[in-house]
Amino acid sequence: MENLSRLLGIYQQDARVKEIVSSLESPPAHLNLSGMTGAMESFCLAGTILQSKGIHLIISKSKEEAAYLYNDLQSLLSHALEVSFLPDSFKQPGKFEEIKQNQVIERTECINQLANPNAASYAIVSYPE
Repeated sequence: MENLSRLLGIYQQDARVKEIVSSLESPPAHLNLSGMTGAMESFCLAGTILQSKGIHLIISKSKEEAAYLYNDLQSLLSHALEVSFLPDSFKQPGKFEEIKQNQVIERTECINQLANPNAASYAIVSYPE
């Protein structure tokens, strides 16, 4: 765990991460991160989230990418703050009569966390659907 904390500290001090944090300080900020390979995206996002307070909404390209990113961020940030996954609640887009109950529960937990006034910093991972 010590090595992971040290690695996150290096990412927090990186000039590119500091540039992301400074652009987030003047809302509304919409950023598109590209050109990263492997887990670099997860470490950059974790460093950014640790440096800036507030609610961070991260939208991945697909449900699978969002699930991987959520898993990475939850592993990296579980000691510091809450990370939630915001899934869709339907089995197929456009077919609103078929509901996935477990995803409805995940959405409810995410919304309840947003309503918590004690959360100084919070991250939500989702996807376009």
